[in-house]
Amino acid sequence: MPKNTKKSSKSSNKLLSKLANLSKRARLLIVIFSFILIGGIYFTYKSFADIREGGIASTQFVFDDKKFPYGAEELEFTIKPLIQDHPDGVFFANQFWFKASSNTKTLSGNQAGYAGLQTSYGTTTKKKNVVFSIWKAKSGVTTMTDSTNRSFGHEGSGWQIYAPYEWNQNNEYRFKIRYSGTNSNGDDAWVASIINLSSGQKTPTLIGIIYVPGQWWGLDSSTAAFSEIFSSPSSRTCDNIPYIGVEFKALTLKTGNTIAPPTNQIMRYSEHGREICNYRTRISQIQYGVRHEMSSRIYNTDFRERNNYILK
Repeated sequence: MPKNTKKSSKSSNKLLSKLANLSKRARLLIVIFSFILIGGIYFTYKSFADIREGGIASTQFVFDDKKFPYGAEELEFTIKPLIQDHPDGVFFANQFWFKASSNTKTLSGNQAGYAGLQTSYGTTTKKKNVVFSIWKAKSGVTTMTDSTNRSFGHEGSGWQIYAPYEWNQNNEYRFKIRYSGTNSNGDDAWVASIINLSSGQKTPTLIGIIYVPGQWWGLDSSTAAFSEIFSSPSSRTCDNIPYIGVEFKALTLKTGNTIAPPTNQIMRYSEHGREICNYRTRISQIQYGVRHEMSSRIYNTDFRERNNYILK
């Protein structure tokens, strides 16, 4: 080890000697070039990281908790993409929580899941996807063509099912997440399915089944619809985002004969403090739901949280 240290010291002295022999102009040019190089690397990284970590918008839908004291057995919602695809990886999904999956008995402490649609960029399949995931779940089953059924460890651990799904612009897709029984191990089975309402499809397409601990009860009386950029070209910045648009609507919770729409919705431009493109985002209330939009042509300076009544 001392031998390597001496070599390193000699090399450093030679380098310093060479620099000292350079003219002042040459040394100045080296310093300027170094700053340009470091700055270029930083801003390239920043433009990539800004979008890569930035969700776009979220809207919390709140239901009457008294109607579902042990949680709901079914959640239904409709997603309407306003784009055909996108040069960035974009995720449109609705997140839900399990009512008794945490000792804290609070929404933030409970385990979550989500289901939704993805654009083709940045996905493993290189195609548009349908996705169903639950954190801390035990296992899953799927029958969709070319589907992936796996455990995951990104941003926590859990189980995920996804598959190529050719969704289209302005079509409405009805998702259903429902409890379908408890197995011999005491695990509850939750089934996710999708119907293309615009095509007149009658029979739901099964996305998959994910098993969770039975003591989690049913779904909590709050969900969060979100639209997020999860992957982008390195050239993407907040100011050159091609148009993104989606609508979330017609949400309902159900247990037995009890069916309920949300009582109100809360529009948010930020979640977890990560969103940095808020000024390029617009959230609009529509009948029975909400519209999320993002584009370089949007400039928004009003990011107040809004608690809005759901139109019946």
